[in-house]
Amino acid sequence: MAKFPGHQLTEVLCGFWFDPESNQWDSTYFGEFHNLAKELGYNEKQEQKGFQIKFNLSPQNTESSKAEPNEMETRMVFKNPEKQSAIIVAPNYISIHKLPPYDSWERLLEEVEPLLDIYFSLSLGKSLLQANVAYINQIELDRFESISEKFGILPQADVLRPGLQQNLFFQSQYSFDPNLLAHLKLFQNKVSEKNIGFVFECSCLAINYTREDTWKNLIQAAHDKSNEIFNSIIKK
Repeated sequence: MAKFPGHQLTEVLCGFWFDPESNQWDSTYFGEFHNLAKELGYNEKQEQKGFQIKFNLSPQNTESSKAEPNEMETRMVFKNPEKQSAIIVAPNYISIHKLPPYDSWERLLEEVEPLLDIYFSLSLGKSLLQANVAYINQIELDRFESISEKFGILPQADVLRPGLQQNLFFQSQYSFDPNLLAHLKLFQNKVSEKNIGFVFECSCLAINYTREDTWKNLIQAAHDKSNEIFNSIIKK
């Protein structure tokens, strides 16, 4: 995955969403899942809670305008330090995350399958809605290099070449028949005297319109399209 000096694949993840109406959920499943995942080395756990801020604006009465925090659903992260991998479990959702070293897609699937087997053994994971695969990449260039020279999706106008790029945010989606949605995101995250750092995410979502496709078919289709895009737009 090291396409050029300064490029590193920093994370690969597989995520699965299930129909809430087909699955009963309560917080006891966190403990049940963890007890079984420990046997595969996922001994560490961390609870995550998020908040959304809802703004209620009143143009007629500014004093009544206010921001209300809404607590999001709790999710648990289970980590396997030896394998450099993690699992995120939330209501009707599970994802498997692999940090370096990433050997191959086939090796990652060997880790995904037993974890999903645990999830399914708890009578969870009914009616799969969608699955996604994401590659997350860290790229560091010399301060005077252009990121446009590394990415086939970024044009570089001649008038801009003498200048030093100060910031970048690129995001785009592409739909592919019959059920794939690809998402590309590139943003600048670091600037120093010598280097500029970027994060590039290439992901693909496979939607289970028929509710009859297997998780293996969906995740493989998402991987193949994401991998095809990734390899075609990053220049060697």
